[in-house]
Amino acid sequence: MTKALGIAGRALLIGLSAALVVAACSDLDRAIEDKANEVLGKKAEEPVAPVTQTPPPLPEPAPTPDPVPVAPAPAEPVAAPEVAKPAAPKPAEPTKPIAEKPKAPAAANSAETKPAAPKPATTKPLEIAKPVVPPPPAKPVEVKPEPKPVAVAEPEPKKPTKVTIPQMKHLKVSMPARMQELLNADTRMQPWLNSTLATIEKCYEGVLASDPSAAGTIKFVLEMHANARPDADITTLPPQLSGVVACGTGKLMRAGRMPLFTGKEGEKHTVSVKFTP
Repeated sequence: MTKALGIAGRALLIGLSAALVVAACSDLDRAIEDKANEVLGKKAEEPVAPVTQTPPPLPEPAPTPDPVPVAPAPAEPVAAPEVAKPAAPKPAEPTKPIAEKPKAPAAANSAETKPAAPKPATTKPLEIAKPVVPPPPAKPVEVKPEPKPVAVAEPEPKKPTKVTIPQMKHLKVSMPARMQELLNADTRMQPWLNSTLATIEKCYEGVLASDPSAAGTIKFVLEMHANARPDADITTLPPQLSGVVACGTGKLMRAGRMPLFTGKEGEKHTVSVKFTP
């Protein structure tokens, strides 16, 4: 009886130790799984971020069956059998960590996790037609009359000057028309002619004092020059009038020279002076 109780007690001890070993193995599996999750960046306590595709749940490890108690063998009148040592339980194989799927890019996760923004309504609000305001009437464009052109006063044409031969009491000068044109072109000749003929008139009066019948015509040729005064060459001189030439030449030289009276080079004109008492 005592031997039976001992065998039963040993069997019970063996069953308890087996249960403890199984429990220790399950705790070891959980510890290994937690460590694997921690290494992969996840904590056991934190919930897994929701993803759009939930992976299928992993099958839980099958529970280890409780050890069946061994019934005590019937007592036999034999020597006490050797009690076989309980076989050492095989160590439980560590559970391999579950390989997690690679994380999707942050932009994709954010796009998947963020709710889609509501699209704006496509229907436009009703627009109330504004009353058409007619434009103000256009002001009539004032057409300004074009300014009249200012009449530019044209300079009056210069009146042709004329150098006149003074009319003396006892003498009269005759000359061609071309000689008159040259005199008109140089008005400086007017005062010279006035003074010269007055001097000749006085010289002739002196001749008349000694010869009251002295009369006649003196002729001379004037040769014109382009840059010099004309030359005078006497062609006709009555003897009774020689005193007029001698008197006039001296007085005219003392009175002053003729102005620079010019003309075409070599042009000649005959001038006559008639003396009457």
